[in-house]
Amino acid sequence: MSKPVIMIVDDEDAITSSLSYCLQKEGYEVLVAYNGADAIKMVVNRVPDLIVSDIMMPEVDGFEFCRRIRDYYKTRDIPFIFLTAKTTDRDKVEAVRLGGDDYVTKPFDLQELILKVRRSLEKSESVSG
Repeated sequence: MSKPVIMIVDDEDAITSSLSYCLQKEGYEVLVAYNGADAIKMVVNRVPDLIVSDIMMPEVDGFEFCRRIRDYYKTRDIPFIFLTAKTTDRDKVEAVRLGGDDYVTKPFDLQELILKVRRSLEKSESVSG
């Protein structure tokens, strides 16, 4: 069986590097994009099993990226976890409204995020498989 593919979309290199490293140690394949525009281009070529995305990014922000992922039939069911410094209730409501499956605020605990990734993938597998 192939490794699950996780896409990380964040413009902060420290976050993409540390999260990539930890997810790869857990046995996942990791794709990295530094903004929503690049992530959209990547998703067309390689559909990930789960997306972890920041909200505040240049070009296409995380909200718009999630909206586009949910609008495209090949990607609309991908589990989507927002990872962001935005902590207002309004932002959390918007994330859920757009189809986000989870919302993790920065600074975050890596082990907690990895557990949420694992849980989201298991839930997705049980629904689709």
